[in-house]
Amino acid sequence: GYGLDLVELKYDQSPESISQALANRFTDGFILLFWPQDTLTKILFSLKERNIPAIASGTVIESEGFSWTAIDEYNIFSQATEHLLDDGHDKIAFIDVQSGSLPVRKRDAFLDTIQRRLGRDGADWIFPLHKPRVAELVEATHSALNRIDGVRAFLVSENMHGHAVNHALQLKGLTPGRDCRVIGYGESYEAERSRLKISHYCVKNKEQVAFGLEALLEQLTNYADYAPRHQLIEPQFVALDT
Repeated sequence: GYGLDLVELKYDQSPESISQALANRFTDGFILLFWPQDTLTKILFSLKERNIPAIASGTVIESEGFSWTAIDEYNIFSQATEHLLDDGHDKIAFIDVQSGSLPVRKRDAFLDTIQRRLGRDGADWIFPLHKPRVAELVEATHSALNRIDGVRAFLVSENMHGHAVNHALQLKGLTPGRDCRVIGYGESYEAERSRLKISHYCVKNKEQVAFGLEALLEQLTNYADYAPRHQLIEPQFVALDT
């Protein structure tokens, strides 16, 4: 019986102005999708002071007073790195498109796993990008091939950019799946629609949003007695042909 509005807000606004904008909408409750942790925590506190129900979907919130669901990205990127190492790759290029609520967890997982398994600092194996275009992804992939002698394993932090990495490898005469290995992370449809499909860890956005909607409806039904709920979803590896 509820209506649904989709509202897009810019991250560069102050948390105070965002909270005020939300409160002024006279909406019964909010699901806040995939926001940076620090900004979102301030918004949730502000909405709670106004007795406005709100759920975080796609962001880990350290305060016990709020409901949230998220994927365990640290575990994902640790497992993905382990996967490539177990396949016999002792050199891995991490194409790190910095996005999501806490992108540093992806890098930390990669660095910690490389240090633990290989006993070395993997910082020079990371190629950071922010909102890249195809040309920048191609350049980063070629930089990885030039910087890391003999590298044949690539960890891509977003499935939607995997096609550009595959393209860059093909430009250098390498065939993903035969000459080298690429593992991504994100929605499965993005990995499957790539011309060369990408084996990946699934972000499970539908499951996260479904949990958030259920928790919000519970909160709307009985705000005074509602007990916050949390769900950290475990990673799921999806192996595709390439």
